[in-house]
Amino acid sequence: MGCYPIMLGEASFLGISPKNSAPVPEIAAQGAYIGMDRSGIILAIQLLNMNQANNIKIHVSGQEHSHTCPVVEDTTVESVISALLAAGLLKGYAIGEVFLFREDGDEEIPHHHRLGKEDMGKRFHAHRCREIEVAVQFLGTAKDHRCRPGTTIRKVLNWAKANFPIDKGTQYELRLTAEGNPLDLESHVGSYAHECKMTVYLTPDTRING
Repeated sequence: MGCYPIMLGEASFLGISPKNSAPVPEIAAQGAYIGMDRSGIILAIQLLNMNQANNIKIHVSGQEHSHTCPVVEDTTVESVISALLAAGLLKGYAIGEVFLFREDGDEEIPHHHRLGKEDMGKRFHAHRCREIEVAVQFLGTAKDHRCRPGTTIRKVLNWAKANFPIDKGTQYELRLTAEGNPLDLESHVGSYAHECKMTVYLTPDTRING
């Protein structure tokens, strides 16, 4: 299930229905607002129709795909994290134990920060770690690189290529194991790091290099 919270100020209408309330099947069938009670769906549709809500994409620990979260400007980061937890994401953590980062951003976004127009349509990452220690392996040599959970694999790959003696005429990629599948360049480091560290392997791109 995706995130799908609709924020109105500090109130949120999540994709989770209160006990004994029935979801509206014609809306749920569209893949959004799954399990939301009827009043929540009506308010959500009103907000979207009035163009007051905008989607942001949020990645979380342990999941490669992102979750779509409709929000309005002036929503606090704390409210966004609360919505993620209530939707069943990042189980086992309290609000104060989860931190939000912009994609490829270097700074944690404070919980009291209110999302602005510049944040709408952007990608974020929610994670319990403020920093991820990435060990990059290349031809038996390892180098450590510290980065934020919202750092893209593309950015880590560029760092690795600049810090290892690679063949400049060869295309490279990152994998979780030496023989594993290449990682999506647009995915986030925090999506693969269940703890606060991970290992990746810098290998030639066999799809291009043969």
